[in-house]
Amino acid sequence: MNEDSRTNNPSWSEENSSDFVQYGKYFVPDREEQIEIICSLLLAQGRVYRVLELCCGEGLLAASLLERIPNCQVIGLDGSPTMIKKARQDLAIYGERFRANMFNLSQNNWRHEYHELDAIVSSLAIHHLEDEQKRSLFEDCFHMLAPGGLLVIADLIEPASEEARTLAANAYDEAVQQRALALNGDLDVFEKFQQLRWNDRYARLAEGHWLLRNRCILAKSRSCNLWGL
Repeated sequence: MNEDSRTNNPSWSEENSSDFVQYGKYFVPDREEQIEIICSLLLAQGRVYRVLELCCGEGLLAASLLERIPNCQVIGLDGSPTMIKKARQDLAIYGERFRANMFNLSQNNWRHEYHELDAIVSSLAIHHLEDEQKRSLFEDCFHMLAPGGLLVIADLIEPASEEARTLAANAYDEAVQQRALALNGDLDVFEKFQQLRWNDRYARLAEGHWLLRNRCILAKSRSCNLWGL
């Protein structure tokens, strides 16, 4: 498998990007709810004009933000040419309100380009980083945000035990099965899910705003005193 251009992590490739574009609506069974919660958190923030999305993928979250917050602009960053191309195509209707650029999430050479942001959002990406890389990213996010700006992360968290991992994995299997049946009336996509061994790589358990099978959403304001900076 090719090295992940976003994180220097061998867990993601352009083939994975193509698979995710095709099967993402099944492999993330509740992503509509995930997107709804993130949008609601930003709407509750009030004034949101400049949003940076880390690892924007094909642009589904960005499209929802642009639709629901008419005055906002979204900059989508991703390390996958496949994802960037798809996002630019699908969100071309928003004109200059959406820009998509290549980047490497684990490196810091892009972070000085952005400042006074109203929000930074990321979905199912930061877990690819090592602990020290996450710490560095969060520190830089703090400095990229305007006072009162919001960091919102929807992601995976490592289970506390093998029992917890098994519980999350079983729940994930069940969710994808139900999603496939609901959308297609058969289990063909679930068989593809198993063939690609997606669950082996992404079974997690988490707590936060949103706990559903194996994912969580966390939000933190720049004015919050919990950053530890």
